[in-house]
Amino acid sequence: VDIELRKPTPGAELADFVASVSNENGAGLISSITLTNTTTGQVVVGNTDASGQVSLKVLQGRYRLDIKSEGMNLITETIEFQKGKTVLRSFSLQKK
Repeated sequence: VDIELRKPTPGAELADFVASVSNENGAGLISSITLTNTTTGQVVVGNTDASGQVSLKVLQGRYRLDIKSEGMNLITETIEFQKGKTVLRSFSLQKK
């Protein structure tokens, strides 16, 4: 019997999420980004930089996305991630 053990390729099951968050005037917003896997409950959290940009790596699957920024309305939606693919999105938050 021959047995071969191999380590999984790092990042093989990962997808990229790249987003831009701005206000209604197009100015970048510092925001909290939460991605929650709807099957496993795994949570990935990140924050945008001062220009409203964020880049996160997530396992493939379906996620609930929540974007929060002080004084702005919450954005919630569902996003599907596939391994090796990049999801590019732009969001505009409205004042409360």
